Amino acid sequence: MAWLADMLEQPAAELRASLARLSDFLDLEPGSERVRFGHALQREAAYETLPYGRRRALHARAGELIERQLGAAAKDAADILGLHFLRAHEYERAWRYGRLAAEQARDRFAPADAAELYRRAIEAERALPSLPPGELGDVWQELGEARSRAGEPAAAMEAFTQARRLVGDDGLRQARLMLCHARVAMDARQFGRAARWLLRALRALEDEGAPETAACRAELMAELASVRHRQAARRRRSRSAMRRCGSRSVTTPVRRSRRRSTRSTSRSWSRAAAPMRCMRCARWRSTASSATWTARARC
Repeated sequence: MAWLADMLEQPAAELRASLARLSDFLDLEPGSERVRFGHALQREAAYETLPYGRRRALHARAGELIERQLGAAAKDAADILGLHFLRAHEYERAWRYGRLAAEQARDRFAPADAAELYRRAIEAERALPSLPPGELGDVWQELGEARSRAGEPAAAMEAFTQARRLVGDDGLRQARLMLCHARVAMDARQFGRAARWLLRALRALEDEGAPETAACRAELMAELASVRHRQAARRRRSRSAMRRCGSRSVTTPVRRSRRRSTRSTSRSWSRAAAPMRCMRCARWRSTASSATWTARARC
């Protein structure tokens, strides 16, 4: 009650009289100075009737009171302070407390809460043009990782893409973000997509000479080996299942797919010589106008 009187800058006796007239909507906890609305809808309706200027002033006053009362322990209430300062348009403090609260949620293994708090910090950042892009890219990356752990792969991919736009031409940062893309694809069991992200990340490191590049390249190669191993295991399981099935109609598309992939990775030939390529000798016979000819080409 005393805290509410300080926030509203109103004498305690007058505040008690005002609250008594609202007893149909408020619950006074017995033996306590706490006051709360009887229902969340009542609280929302009361909040929506406030003018925007009044809302901002109340949020700013509440945030300053909490900071003053908690002192050095204000970081323990970073989530509520970030919300108050965001609603008060105090964007610098909203950014600082929002990011701190998101890191605390991440450390206590609450990815959904962390994602919401990172999103709130990014909302505050939009009014801070002086913020370095690299620092903002870190927050987008953390947001993507939180969304991935919360089971939102599409939103995680969008966050990583936004982070890659912010880091610019930094090849090492780009490679690490592509590794994050690949891990999200691996969690979704999209091994082909994961392999493409990893190969793209390795290409991004070709011109980098930083000492951390070797460690990042080794991590990428290890992830790529894991992806290839899972792809091979999936093919083995598929072939085993098809052998048990014993149906030629089922195995034929797989064989055709394997032949297609083999052709795509083999040495390219010119279009004119394409009908005649083979390992040793190729024959191609065709009948037209009752004429038969044989074309041979030696490799």
